[in-house]
Amino acid sequence: FAYWAGADAPSGDERTQTGISLACDRVLDIKAVFAPILYVDGKTGSDQNDGISWASPLSSVAAALAGAGSIGTVKVKPGEYVNPSVEAIEVPGEVKLVAEGAREEVVLRASVDGGRVLKITGEDALVSGFTVAGGVTDENGGGIYMQGGVVSNCLVVSCSAAQGGGIYSHAEDALVTGCVISNCTASSGSGGGITLSPHKSLVVENSTISDCSASGQGGGVSSVNSDVARLTLKRCVVTRNVGSGLGGGVNLDAGSLVYNCLFSFNTNRKNSAIFMRNAKVFNSTIVRNAIGNMAYSGLWAHTGAKVYNTIVSGTVYSPDSTVATNLLTDSSTVLKGCLINDQTIPEKGDIDASTLFSDPKLQRDFTLKTSSPAVNAGINEIDGVSYTAADVDLKGNPRIYKFSDPKKGIVDIGCYELQRDFLVPGLSLSIR
Repeated sequence: FAYWAGADAPSGDERTQTGISLACDRVLDIKAVFAPILYVDGKTGSDQNDGISWASPLSSVAAALAGAGSIGTVKVKPGEYVNPSVEAIEVPGEVKLVAEGAREEVVLRASVDGGRVLKITGEDALVSGFTVAGGVTDENGGGIYMQGGVVSNCLVVSCSAAQGGGIYSHAEDALVTGCVISNCTASSGSGGGITLSPHKSLVVENSTISDCSASGQGGGVSSVNSDVARLTLKRCVVTRNVGSGLGGGVNLDAGSLVYNCLFSFNTNRKNSAIFMRNAKVFNSTIVRNAIGNMAYSGLWAHTGAKVYNTIVSGTVYSPDSTVATNLLTDSSTVLKGCLINDQTIPEKGDIDASTLFSDPKLQRDFTLKTSSPAVNAGINEIDGVSYTAADVDLKGNPRIYKFSDPKKGIVDIGCYELQRDFLVPGLSLSIR
């Protein structure tokens, strides 16, 4: 069962409930719509089968999607499935395209002649559990072009496009969750990993964007220049990306929001490693990024940018790894509860202290030491965000350790929350 249809069909949540109550004082226009479930097995299947069970599966994803209509579910067994042409495979309507195995084992690959891999046209469509690989196009979105829907638990790898080498979203409302986007390229524009087009909305959560590059801005992630674009990053890692325009790792344009993210080892050949304009960043860590021009910085926050409870540290000049500027701002930038290493900005309410991570060499581990000045140093309620006991950090740990303790229940600065009691620097303990 999928939903009730017709002039007298219920609306809202009742539309998809199997049991409903109706007053039958006249002939009603209502019918039950059932969504087909089709099965694909590239090893044992055939597109001459009916595909309605694992006993008679189809052999191609394209054939199954064609039979699923606008509401069906397609289940795909492990194997490599190559697009039959340069045209992307379309996932329309409310169709659910779901892998039946580890995501590394179920591969959707572009045609040998190139082209985009997937195009999600349905607002409520779902693609879950695949490796999406090898997409190459002169248009946008080499791996996946989104006009809506959800991409969940996918690997998007080795794809290239003009913009959004891995994923390009042109959706009013879309979600990317639990994904890894890596080794993707924007050949003539922004967002090697992910690009959000102007006037649209995209949430990326619990995902990693790494080893991507762009000829323009946002080597890893970019929201294309717009005063109303809304890109939201939650609990994401953006690392080892390279760009030449604004933001080697990420370009956060107007309306963008960032929560509990790590930006590390990103490089910009000409500009700042992380760029934000009229965007907001909460409880994030921006560390060990590199710039190729000493006139810029690890983070460039301007034109109304707001940065809260965030660490910026360890920026280097990429030709020789010498120390570089961590932060550039203008008079409209707001910094509160932040820790900017080796910089003093008292008029911004900044905390002037050295950051202390678990790895003092800033090579890998950016969790906090017990003696870090970032521990219990943030602001619990700020700019409409009020942390609760249910909130979590980048690792999924409680965002505030000992939340109910009035003395210790203070949010840490950065993307990680220390999960043990704070050790006061200089305090000596003797355990017998």
